[in-house]
Amino acid sequence: MRRKVDKDSLLEIGTNLLHKQGYHATGIKDIADAAGILKGSFYNYFKGKEAFCKEALENYGQKSYEQTKSILENQGLSPLTRLKTLFSYRINFMISDQNCTKGCFLGNTGQELAESNANLRTLIDASLIKENELFVNCLKEAQDSKEIRSSLDPDKGAQFINLSWQGALLRMKTSGDEQPLRVFYQMIFEQFL
Repeated sequence: MRRKVDKDSLLEIGTNLLHKQGYHATGIKDIADAAGILKGSFYNYFKGKEAFCKEALENYGQKSYEQTKSILENQGLSPLTRLKTLFSYRINFMISDQNCTKGCFLGNTGQELAESNANLRTLIDASLIKENELFVNCLKEAQDSKEIRSSLDPDKGAQFINLSWQGALLRMKTSGDEQPLRVFYQMIFEQFL
């Protein structure tokens, strides 16, 4: 039975499918079927799969940015506590809600499409760079409050943390285990900072 779906619902359903299966393994018919609509109805909202994926990535990136910002700019917590809170939340989400299977939609799609789709690669890169700035600012605050060493370069430190996180997510997915996330947390907060 077909049903009426609005653009936001279609975007949410399709994003979940793309996140789970990947870009190449997900067709427009798959998204339409998951939403309970006819394939032709998809085109009432999106010109095609790439346009859909672009909007899905933008939406996911913005939500991730806002969530990260709300934690890393929470003045009720010390800067180092904010970083620990963010990654504790992310790790628990990856384990409990995703069962160590999905990882980051931006990272997954970037790995899949970096060589074949410059438009989506550029969008993903810009989203990750934008979010990285929140980490730079938080690390500077942590230095100002003497919670972390002053010799750390905040720009490179933020990049290292986020690169390590994406690597931990990749290993989590390939191993199907939470251990890479635990190692990431331990190394960042017990050794690196």
